[in-house]
Amino acid sequence: MTQVVTPGQEPSLPPRVLFVALQGSIHAARWIECIAELGWDLHMFGANDAPPNGNLRGVTLHTPVDTRATVEPPVAPPPTPRPTPLARLLGLAGRLRRDPTGTLRHVTHRVERLVAERLKPWTAPERAPPPPKYRPAFVAAELDRFGIPREGMVPVGASGAEAWPMWSPPVLAKVIDQVRPDLIHSMEFQHNSYRVLEAIPLLQHPRPAWLVTNWGSDIFQFGYKPGHSETIRRMLNTAEFYSCECRRDLELGRAFGYTGPELPVLPNSGGFDLDHARALRGPLPPSRRRRIMVKGYDNFAGRAMMSLAVLERFAGRLRDYEIVLYSVGSRPRARAMELKASG
Repeated sequence: MTQVVTPGQEPSLPPRVLFVALQGSIHAARWIECIAELGWDLHMFGANDAPPNGNLRGVTLHTPVDTRATVEPPVAPPPTPRPTPLARLLGLAGRLRRDPTGTLRHVTHRVERLVAERLKPWTAPERAPPPPKYRPAFVAAELDRFGIPREGMVPVGASGAEAWPMWSPPVLAKVIDQVRPDLIHSMEFQHNSYRVLEAIPLLQHPRPAWLVTNWGSDIFQFGYKPGHSETIRRMLNTAEFYSCECRRDLELGRAFGYTGPELPVLPNSGGFDLDHARALRGPLPPSRRRRIMVKGYDNFAGRAMMSLAVLERFAGRLRDYEIVLYSVGSRPRARAMELKASG
């Protein structure tokens, strides 16, 4: 049986948490934001190579680097030494002897340009981009050690879930061993918690306590699929903590074998700033608003193509409306562009 390290073994140090999450997700970023000011030592292992969400802050983001893909940086040529004032003066004298008219014209042009530059109204220089809100850290993936191919996807357990080689369970296991967190918090089952489950047997050190968080239909839908149901059962029998957004999923977690404490039912994004939300409300009542927003998912969790078909059917009544799509997949985006082009 795997030894477990419980949080708080070293009370003099701040708690260290390793999030295993989709680093591009606004939900993950907002959840982390809720504890970013507590002074804890926060780390994250992302699920892929997507850019981090713009709201992500206060964490060290561990990015795998393939040791076989290391390329020596090109050697920059040595800088050309600037000529001394004497050499420049001798060069100008030589040019005057060879072409006095052309040289004087060139000097006059340079003086006029310098005067014009000095007389330009002053404008503030462009500010350098702000430093990233997260701290990048790089870890050698060492894919050869585990026989992981560089191309294609790597299976994560028997559920059919997959991961890119650079973000596969053996690489995650190395990050866990390096970070040595007090707690692993995996946000979402199929991409992240499955990955932690497969990484645990590969750890070289006693594993930390583990909190798994259910997102959306992770357990309500996938729990009925044979490969997934067995993986979810193993996961909830291994993790010390389980959190979810509704009582229904807490009961499902118990049915799948979770025996840990009952955590508060909370939104996965950490909640909402209601005062800020009220400030965004416009003065018009809903009956007079002229904007329709469509979430662009078109998969098991969304039907954006169906929504676009309905909007197309009632296009004649929606001439005065603005249609906004967000989180758009490739097919809904292509269809939306076709509808826009057709008028």
